[in-house]
Amino acid sequence: MSRHSDNRNPVLRVTICIVFVLIIAGLIGGLLYRAIGSRGTTDYINYNDIDYSAETESDITLQAQDNIFSVKSATGGMADYSVKIVANSENNFEFVMDGQTYNFISADENNNDYTSVFGVSEYADYFVVNIPDDFTVEGAVESVYGKDIEILDELNSSYCYFTIVITLGGNSINLNFNYCLATF
Repeated sequence: MSRHSDNRNPVLRVTICIVFVLIIAGLIGGLLYRAIGSRGTTDYINYNDIDYSAETESDITLQAQDNIFSVKSATGGMADYSVKIVANSENNFEFVMDGQTYNFISADENNNDYTSVFGVSEYADYFVVNIPDDFTVEGAVESVYGKDIEILDELNSSYCYFTIVITLGGNSINLNFNYCLATF
């Protein structure tokens, strides 16, 4: 009598098939995870080849130029977003205007909005933040208040006095920034 090994152990054949299917599913899952990455399925911002996703707070340095931020959707479609630049509450200072002392961080939210100072332009899949060549924190504050001011303390050039707040897909990304002016 001859025995065929194909009919010998059906349990072994089923087990091998299940292991094979699990290995293939694991490989596909691993490839999908690498494709999506640590961002998960959320929308995100990219600046200088670094991704910033929901509920992120980071410190960045902008250049004296048009700084371009890409708005990316994990689903491949267009992301719904808005951009606002505000005073960074972590770096307050005092200034004098019309003989009275004020704080950089104001109780009046309108005085904390610096979006217009930076010429923010929003497009379908990116936005631009412009840092003028002659930018100063003092000049930004004067622009918002519409009057000359005198800053009482020396400002630290490495501090992030402003924050870009990106509202993206119902979440917010806060990018505190300082700036680097061109020197020739």
